[in-house]
Amino acid sequence: MVVPLLASLVIGDRSWIVPTVTVSALGVVLALWLNRRHLASMPLSPVLRITGWLLLAVCLMNPLWSSSRPRSGANVVAVLADNSRSHLVQADSTDVTRADLFADALKNGEKSDPVGWLNRLEQDFELRRYTVADRLQQVPHFDPIEFNGNASSLNTALSQIKQRYEGQPLAAVLLLTDGIATDTSQSLDFLKGMPPVFPVMPPEDKSKPDVSIGSYSITQTAFDDAPVTIQVQPTTINATAGQVAVTLMDAAGTPLETLTQTIGDVSPLKFRHRPTEAGTVFYRLKAVLKDQSGTEVTSEATTVNNEQLIAVERGTMPRRILYVSGRPNWEFKFLRRAVETDPQLQMVALIRIAKKEAKFDFRGNSGERSNSLFRGFKDGDAEVAEEYDEPVLVRLNTKDDNELRGGFPQKAEELFQYDAIILDDVEADFFMADQMQLIYDYVSRRGGGLLMMGGQESFRQGDYDRTPIGEMLPIDLSREMESPASEVRLSLTRDGWLQPWIRLRPEET
Repeated sequence: MVVPLLASLVIGDRSWIVPTVTVSALGVVLALWLNRRHLASMPLSPVLRITGWLLLAVCLMNPLWSSSRPRSGANVVAVLADNSRSHLVQADSTDVTRADLFADALKNGEKSDPVGWLNRLEQDFELRRYTVADRLQQVPHFDPIEFNGNASSLNTALSQIKQRYEGQPLAAVLLLTDGIATDTSQSLDFLKGMPPVFPVMPPEDKSKPDVSIGSYSITQTAFDDAPVTIQVQPTTINATAGQVAVTLMDAAGTPLETLTQTIGDVSPLKFRHRPTEAGTVFYRLKAVLKDQSGTEVTSEATTVNNEQLIAVERGTMPRRILYVSGRPNWEFKFLRRAVETDPQLQMVALIRIAKKEAKFDFRGNSGERSNSLFRGFKDGDAEVAEEYDEPVLVRLNTKDDNELRGGFPQKAEELFQYDAIILDDVEADFFMADQMQLIYDYVSRRGGGLLMMGGQESFRQGDYDRTPIGEMLPIDLSREMESPASEVRLSLTRDGWLQPWIRLRPEET
């Protein structure tokens, strides 16, 4: 193992090496001569004199202590603060929560008088501050910080940090979290090659039990009179005995059904209910922890995670799908033919049949600066004469003349009316930065579906890497993979065969 050299002693004036050696030798001889009678009785005295004389002689060479240190701001340190709602759990026997502890630590770190630990760290490194909940977001400072996130995507955030700072001098990652990741993966191989990650975790009170809704899933069929199946997997912490009761309620809080299971039972609870109304139907799930006698436990660590509001879409209106294509192709023909007989689906298309051309400075007659090809058409309308540099888009199956009139939607109320978006062979430059962020919000907030089809300008070829749309795709766009040399055949896994759209029975057996 090679130990790195942290510092070294450098001779400042090498011309004094010979005089220094001479003076040192004379001093040693003189000290031994003067103390020759006391060498046996006081041997320490001449040793100290010789040592002092040698140190003074070395000073004649002007010795320098040389060490290396990074230049201030040359390296980057990323500070990630998990601001999910899971920090609202009490940290100890008092009413202080983990969020309070983290907020105080970050607030003290942002202080300038006295200098907080974040500002002190910023004196030596280029500090990048991020918050982590359902997504990674860069912030200018941590004071104030709100713990209102609905998820803790820690693995996704670390993976994005690795991609963003690839090839850059990232020295370390400081992660303030409770360690509860909602996107936990079985393997942490993606962390290989990353700089050290230093987790900072709050104290944990293991004396108080806690129950939460955990994960849930909703399955339904296309038939309006079919019941909705809500599958719930409650989770418990610091509880070894007792029961968990989960109640399904309507939007007003009226109990519809209650299911109970013992702690340690990993089987999910299944509710089946037939909504009486069309449109969006809201339900509430509430989990209660009970002891062995069936009495409700009131001393939980937190009650924030005991309830969950869920929405079930039972609309009678057809599902509207926005199809966006960068060029005319056969895929749209077959997709439209497949759904045109389905009364529950309606596909609206926005197809680019010609890209925008470069803007030219046309000079015809004296004083004429517009395209001379437009001469004689719509006199006086200068804006029409400049539209030749815009892409040519075709709208199909729109509900009125105003839908998609300005191209791809730029406002949430325009895009959120669709249930799904299909991007077919269209590059990232087709969208503005606000439109790509709008698509991200459409998926994360509205819950809309997003499908990207392959093509010459899709995925990595479309420059979707490090874009809001690329972050949602279930593939790694930063790596270039070689195409398989032989035929590839895909086969469904066990979980794939159990998907509602392919199975013939409601149960596995």
